[in-house]
Amino acid sequence: CKRCHHGFYLSKDGKSCIFSITSTGWASAVFYTLLGIIILLILTAVAYCCRGSRSPNDKENRANLYMALKHRHLSKVQNWDLQSNKKPRVWYPLMVDLAKNNILGVGFALFYRSVFFVLLVSIIAAVFLWNSQDSSHLVQSAQGTADRLFDVLTMTEVPKSTLPAVLLSPLEMCPKSSPLDKEEPLKQYAYGRAWTLAMLYGAVFLTSAWFVRAQKNWTQKFDRKNNTMCDFALLLTGFPADATNEVEMKKWAQEELKRSGLEVQVEGVSIGYSYRGKADEVDEMTATYCGHLELTMRKDANLSNPDAEEERIRMGKQMEKDGEKVRSWFDKNEVTCAGQIFLCFQLNTDKDKVMEKYESSTSSLFSYKGKEIEVDVVRSEPSDVFWQNLHTTEEEIRSNERKSLAEVAMWFIGINLLVLVWNMTVVMPYLSAGSNAGGPITIIQGIIMTIINGQLGGKVYGGAYGAGYHRKDRADVWLFLVNFFITFCNTIFNLALMCYSVLVMQKENFFHGPGYLDVFTSATPLGQESEVADKVYLLLVPGQLFTGPVNSLLTGAVLNYLLHNLWAKMIYIWKCLPEPGLKFIKLLLPNSPESLEKYGISNAEKAFRAPQIGLPWDYSALILNPFLVFISMFMISENCFKLCAFLALACIFNYVWSKYMHLRVQSVNFYSTDKLDRVVLLAWGGPLSVLGCCAFAWLIRSGHVLNGSPLVIRWASVFLLYVFACLVWVVVVLMLHPNKPKKDNIESDTPCTFHECKDNWIFSWFNCNPMYALKCLYVIKYRETVWDHPWASGSEPTDVRFYSPGREYLHLSVKNFKKAMDGDYSDALEFETWFEQFSSIFYKWKKDGVDISDISELKPILGSSSEQLLSVRSPGGS
Repeated sequence: CKRCHHGFYLSKDGKSCIFSITSTGWASAVFYTLLGIIILLILTAVAYCCRGSRSPNDKENRANLYMALKHRHLSKVQNWDLQSNKKPRVWYPLMVDLAKNNILGVGFALFYRSVFFVLLVSIIAAVFLWNSQDSSHLVQSAQGTADRLFDVLTMTEVPKSTLPAVLLSPLEMCPKSSPLDKEEPLKQYAYGRAWTLAMLYGAVFLTSAWFVRAQKNWTQKFDRKNNTMCDFALLLTGFPADATNEVEMKKWAQEELKRSGLEVQVEGVSIGYSYRGKADEVDEMTATYCGHLELTMRKDANLSNPDAEEERIRMGKQMEKDGEKVRSWFDKNEVTCAGQIFLCFQLNTDKDKVMEKYESSTSSLFSYKGKEIEVDVVRSEPSDVFWQNLHTTEEEIRSNERKSLAEVAMWFIGINLLVLVWNMTVVMPYLSAGSNAGGPITIIQGIIMTIINGQLGGKVYGGAYGAGYHRKDRADVWLFLVNFFITFCNTIFNLALMCYSVLVMQKENFFHGPGYLDVFTSATPLGQESEVADKVYLLLVPGQLFTGPVNSLLTGAVLNYLLHNLWAKMIYIWKCLPEPGLKFIKLLLPNSPESLEKYGISNAEKAFRAPQIGLPWDYSALILNPFLVFISMFMISENCFKLCAFLALACIFNYVWSKYMHLRVQSVNFYSTDKLDRVVLLAWGGPLSVLGCCAFAWLIRSGHVLNGSPLVIRWASVFLLYVFACLVWVVVVLMLHPNKPKKDNIESDTPCTFHECKDNWIFSWFNCNPMYALKCLYVIKYRETVWDHPWASGSEPTDVRFYSPGREYLHLSVKNFKKAMDGDYSDALEFETWFEQFSSIFYKWKKDGVDISDISELKPILGSSSEQLLSVRSPGGS
């Protein structure tokens, strides 16, 4: 080397260029220091294990860990039947028909219909591009001077000594045509490309409009066919703060309906309580009660152990304190009515009769203490109601949204400033030199960015659930919009970096050659376009289209499961490090107790619960991937058709993969409305409008429009066309899919009673209300109050239960609870099942297995799986 690129300096021997930032070796020192610490921890752990180090409570901790892993299986999507005496719990098959089975709400099924829609769009695009003009000859003619000379050399058979002469005078390869002769074919190609993309835009636009209408009609058909808890309830608003007696409110509602001439029967009312500032306490109380109830049911089913019994007693004492506090709240009127009451009916048709009467009546249907009460339909299930936020006003929600957006924006801008500094100081110098950054510094940067992005994800999630929304579907919309924006911006930054890596190597053509929206006069810029399009292709195939979903399994589920399992066993079973090392590892284990000796079952269950189903993140890929595919059509490339074909294959893969993730990997999460899907349909205008802009851009390049106009006018026209196309699409969606669709005839609904629906779904408007569940448990039941109103209950009407997604088994009877616990709780398609099998083999091979004298204690804990999972051995080795 005689001269190095910017950012590098020449080594002393003059043989290589050294990157200036890492020239002192600090990056390597940091990397190898971290690596050395990890190796030291591993060697220390192995040494402790070889010495026979063991936690004094290893048997109890292992049993609690096993029950937590069992709870992980039970918290996933399964078909629960409260009344079944044979199989109270059955796994759904992966190919279950979501059009016939309402598993997690209408929003869950609409997502898979959206996957099919993107598949249809990709097939349509592939068909149009298959018949469009071939651009391969243009791409080949767009080679640079060096490439053409290289081709001359490869096709010329002359001695090596004459090669310089060939370079200077390749007379035998003189071109037969002038560059001016290619101008007209380029214009014709651009004009044909514009018409092809314009027709494709029209076809996709009409298909999209049809799909919007189809989603609306299918949602209504799905609602008529499937009965859910929202079919039995109406929302009444306008109540005073002292409307907190369910028995009196039920009686009042029944009298008001009778006065209006409606012969309908009220099942009960679910009062929306205002407990501002007490939400965290209420959550802890319900969690304590559910934990105590599960341990009690385990004890009654002979599935307990001494450590679990100790935990149950501790929770029982805490429940006594919670009961005193709850009774004090109600006695001192510290818990009031938030002004909202859910009125529940015995028949699903009663709600529609009342709503029709309310809309057609000129006088007030409900009046409480001289004040008119407003009535509205309920679209969310009780499990999707944020009961702790019912007191928040719309102004407070807007204020919280702005604060959360500001916090997320601050984090996002800060992260991207760090990324910008990294790109300018490390990535771009390497790209300018025709290479890629690598080595220890990139590993350190990856670790730091993983930690920071994890914090950003937590801020986004916290902003959605801390805004004070009354319904979960609004939080889902927040998550989708913010997550999509962040992902889209990151992808655009990556594309910009890709463009830089191409243009930096062809500066002359970029700065002095024709611009993108200039009329075709030369094939010179086409090589740059083709190379950028190739990089987009490599970004999507197989990366974002195929390996991205797989990485979500590996990093979001498998890696966390393995690491949490390892940390828990290192601390609470093997105890294979000195105490300072164990305390450090305990920081990595979520929901870990303060003690290093006992690993409580409640802590273990929280740490090992599977991640919840996240449709907002899944929907983001359905919008972003077509966006990138359509962006590539701005450029001349041989890969446009292949990208559409791979997008179609990715949709098929995504359908099957999502079914697997939702039904075998992730835990329960309901999507009971179509609000999120409707917002996604509006967002579809983004990638759809890109097609229209592509067609217009190619029309400009052909010289048929805006020929001779200033460059600013041409770019502004493309941008304004994109905005106009987006607005047109929004209007179309609002017309075809209004926010408040008209209700069909009452006779079209499938008849159903409140109790039949509750037995099917387990949750109800009573057992999902946390404050009412605590009231039933600590006030009504404790004081033995005569209560002419449904309780917050499970299968037994007088047993208090609180519904928590993933704990459906708590609503079973003791008999069926034992069957659910002893049944085949795992599935061969769960990755946890295979790791547990390998773990059992590992214990079987261990030299110092559990002593045979312990089996009498461990069998009640683990049931029939004890010998397999703990590999019990006799002293003789049999």
